[in-house]
Amino acid sequence: MRRVHRKKFSRPADTPSIARDFAARGYCVSVNVDPPGRLRPDLDRHGHGAEVLTVLEGLLEVTCGDDRCVLGPGDELALPGGTPVQLRSVSEAPTRWLHGWD
Repeated sequence: MRRVHRKKFSRPADTPSIARDFAARGYCVSVNVDPPGRLRPDLDRHGHGAEVLTVLEGLLEVTCGDDRCVLGPGDELALPGGTPVQLRSVSEAPTRWLHGWD
């Protein structure tokens, strides 16, 4: 259902080079900053195709159905289109992350 690449990108995460990587793979890109505890209950509400997430700073808890993991800086999560996913910032400081979608 999902694919996690631990430490795919070096730390500290270089936002411009990761955004270029996403764009080279055909994804639109947005930078997101979530305060501690922020919940995003339904990331796929816009009906995107495939999506990728990469954490730049902080920790992001990702839930897909009964499956849960925590992404840290440099980790990438690839999701097939239509995958309902819930995100929560679980850091004491804000979590910065990139969202790519096609």
